[in-house]
Amino acid sequence: MEFLKNNYEKVILIAVLVLLAVAAGYLPIEYSAVKRSLEEATRSYTRRTVHPLESPDLSTNRQVIQRAMHPAAPQFASLGHNIFNPIRWIQGPDGTPVAAEDFGVKGLEVEQIIPLYTRIEFLGVRITPYSTRYEFQITQQASTNRTERTPRRKFLTPGEDAGLFRFREILGDPKHPKGAVVEIVDEPKPVIITTNKPYQVIAGYAADLRQKRTNRLYSHLRVGDRIVVGRLVYNVVAIEPTEVTLEESQTRKRVTLRLNKTQKNG
Repeated sequence: MEFLKNNYEKVILIAVLVLLAVAAGYLPIEYSAVKRSLEEATRSYTRRTVHPLESPDLSTNRQVIQRAMHPAAPQFASLGHNIFNPIRWIQGPDGTPVAAEDFGVKGLEVEQIIPLYTRIEFLGVRITPYSTRYEFQITQQASTNRTERTPRRKFLTPGEDAGLFRFREILGDPKHPKGAVVEIVDEPKPVIITTNKPYQVIAGYAADLRQKRTNRLYSHLRVGDRIVVGRLVYNVVAIEPTEVTLEESQTRKRVTLRLNKTQKNG
């Protein structure tokens, strides 16, 4: 007892060391047992096939972004918007009230749009005792000069200038020509014209408009013409293959009338 009383600290230390040695020897055994149990659990576990997540439907989000990028602009000044354009009503032929704008430009429709041509024709040779000249016929349907809209004949010799074109040379026998070579304004290369093949290009357009309410026809309008619709004066400022643009002479407000799809160009 006296020994334990004097050396109890050493005895405790020895006991702890023994326990640690036993624990250190037991750890590999426990590790192996745990490893085997984990391997058995892994082998018995069936892995399910994992499918990738489907992409979310973002079509509505894209539509919202597109609308935000291209917002609709209000057209308060256009026809049909009456917030700042109050309608004036008048008495119709049958006594019922009718919107005054129905008698104006709103009631106009494009009946047809007709192409206007510039045409140069070679008609042949004109021989006299004094000269040999060549006959051409010129038609400028889009011209602002009314006399130029009807066919005009010119007698020229090679080298002469007719304004619209320059007569360059004759093709074939001068007394029995097959055609002529001409240099036309705004054409990059010389053009060959024969008696069977004239030169022809579209130089503009004319349009026929009809007021639906009054049934009034504005026929063969050209750019620069003026018409009176519903007591207002409009200038024809542009005519394209499928539309006509009018401008009110006082306010300079423009309106574009489009050719009905059921109608055909002239």
